[in-house]
Amino acid sequence: PVPADAGASPEFVSAITRQTEAKVVFRSRLREDPQVESPIMLMEDLLDDIGPLPPQEAPSAVRGEDIAQILYTSGTTGTPKGVVLTHNNITANLEGINETIVIDSDHLLISILPLSHIFEQSIGFWTPLIHGATVVHLQALKPSELFRALQRYPVTALVLVPQFLDLFRGRIQGQMGDGIREKAFQRMLAAADSLPWRVRQLLFFPV
Repeated sequence: PVPADAGASPEFVSAITRQTEAKVVFRSRLREDPQVESPIMLMEDLLDDIGPLPPQEAPSAVRGEDIAQILYTSGTTGTPKGVVLTHNNITANLEGINETIVIDSDHLLISILPLSHIFEQSIGFWTPLIHGATVVHLQALKPSELFRALQRYPVTALVLVPQFLDLFRGRIQGQMGDGIREKAFQRMLAAADSLPWRVRQLLFFPV
């Protein structure tokens, strides 16, 4: 598999399809046709397409050194490059995460970051599923969708980058205004570092 971000341009998808000699391209009807030579299968029709096929009799033989996927970099420092990851690469990541992060079947995580990156795949997808936890995926990556999901589901964890924390802060501070509420909120923040976690949870419960 060669995962592409949902927001990737048709030109980018076409380029990596050629580079990796993809045998098939899976896309949604909601995305623009990338105009590739490889056969295209629509995600919305996938269950109907595979329904008549007989189930596989036995698991495929996979070795640790076999290629698991090719991930393309974001291209922030130049042209995106395909990074070949083996099954050993991925399982080593998951074993390290398992030693560091405690998670169980009671956890519910909202997946925000793109699954075309190994960071989100490892921590926001495979790790929760290995431990029987629940993962919620947003239909659209918009602040309104995220805040709606936080209200709707009993979320226990978020995997974020600093940009999203800044989004949270801006949204909260925007609701405080610039009067007495805002000054009280700033005093609460200043005192929070010296308070136990449970006390902070009660203090900031409205937030």
